Amino acid sequence: MTADLLVYTGWEPEELAADPATAAALDGADAVITGRYRAGRPTRLAWRGSANQRLVTRTALGRERYAPYLDHRPERPDLQVQVSEGEVRVIGVPRPGDLGRIERDLVRRGVTLRETSWRP
Repeated sequence: MTADLLVYTGWEPEELAADPATAAALDGADAVITGRYRAGRPTRLAWRGSANQRLVTRTALGRERYAPYLDHRPERPDLQVQVSEGEVRVIGVPRPGDLGRIERDLVRRGVTLRETSWRP
């Protein structure tokens, strides 16, 4: 399988267009998510954390891999859970409240939480 690159920019499209250096940094991206995360604007759209964010395909591979998700609203978010060497990693975009429920369940099961890589 060929790897693809999906980049969460955190920037609005007009900001990306206005900065040639930033736009150039995204040259290798097959797809990008534009727009800042806004906790007050939840969405069920796949790969996006808030309703203002847009999924933009940029290459043929990006269109092949991500076009089915442009308007896709899954019943539940597609999360990956990796467990290795005493660590648990949750990868994906959980819906509001899901991460807290996962953390509470892990604590109830005796898992000690050391850090999070991102929190709203």
